[in-house]
Amino acid sequence: MDSETLEAKQSTSVEIRPAETSGIPHDIVDEILDHLNPDSDFKLSLLNCSLISKSWVVPCRQRLFHNIALNGGDMAGWLKSFPEPERSPAHFVRELTLSLGGRHSAPEEFFRHTPWFKNVKKLTVLGNQGLQPVWIPPFGRLPQSVTSLTINTDIATLLEIRDLMAQLPNLNDFALSGSIHGMDGDGLLGIGTVLKGEFGGQLRLLRLKRHADPEVMNMLLEVPTGLHFTEVYILTVYDCLPSTVRLAEACGKNLVKFTYSIDEHGDKDVFDRSFDFTKLPNLQEVKFNVNWTAGGLLWISVALSTINPATSPHLYTLQLKLGGRFLRYIPEDRRERLTDDLRLIDEEVARIEHEFMGALELTVAQYPGFRHDAG
Repeated sequence: MDSETLEAKQSTSVEIRPAETSGIPHDIVDEILDHLNPDSDFKLSLLNCSLISKSWVVPCRQRLFHNIALNGGDMAGWLKSFPEPERSPAHFVRELTLSLGGRHSAPEEFFRHTPWFKNVKKLTVLGNQGLQPVWIPPFGRLPQSVTSLTINTDIATLLEIRDLMAQLPNLNDFALSGSIHGMDGDGLLGIGTVLKGEFGGQLRLLRLKRHADPEVMNMLLEVPTGLHFTEVYILTVYDCLPSTVRLAEACGKNLVKFTYSIDEHGDKDVFDRSFDFTKLPNLQEVKFNVNWTAGGLLWISVALSTINPATSPHLYTLQLKLGGRFLRYIPEDRRERLTDDLRLIDEEVARIEHEFMGALELTVAQYPGFRHDAG
């Protein structure tokens, strides 16, 4: 074949459009070719040799739609592209992120389509004030296949969040952050009214905003007995300590890992309840991050006093992080008390180290300068 003939053949091939050659949508063809080899000459060879098969469409769409994130504008585009939800690629999605609020509000009609995302395992819902914040409407239904739910919102009430969770019978991993609002009325119960029965897995209440109402937080943490959490991570305010203790104790023998961080001190000392580790016999990992200016040191020392090898035989990690301002900024009348509380913690830590005889990884980290300032 002479060079002119070869040149003409190649130029003709270049003009061939993928959809015309294979009958497959452009995005699918491009994805297949990019996945195989980004080289343009190789793409051309594949087209010419008819190496693209329609049987590749389903695997490729599975890859394309496995993990998608939709804001308000994207949801409107989804409705336009797939007006018939039963014929949409929603069933390929395994991880779905919905962003509510922002520049474009989420169209309510989209939430009539959410049941068709029937294979989603991990759902993330982000809601902020934005220009036109819209939470998931009451008629919106989430796919029951969801096992992991993450919510970060400033626009939802406790009741709205609880109602979402009630739709997910297979939920075993829940994370909540943001600023959660309460509602007027008596008898409003927290997420514990939903997270009972066989609900297990992880509970993560992460960085709820500093201005969060402690009463709302306490409602959120209020739980019945018999929870099945294996891992609990809570970052909250000090006034919610009693509710946090009740939540942990409600998990009982199911609880394996527990992390509790006090991000902000409260207005009063809260010592009416302390962790009793004898009620949590299967704990393997415990981490505390306590602001000692909130009076947390005494609480920590009381909690540590209940730890021993007989009642906590599986415990292998205990971490304490004691933070806060330098002692020189603390009033004189409180400074002596804080020093005494720290001494109690030191005594309990020494006892635990001796009784566990090296079988426990124990770490105590203090705010820099604490010892120096304490004199």
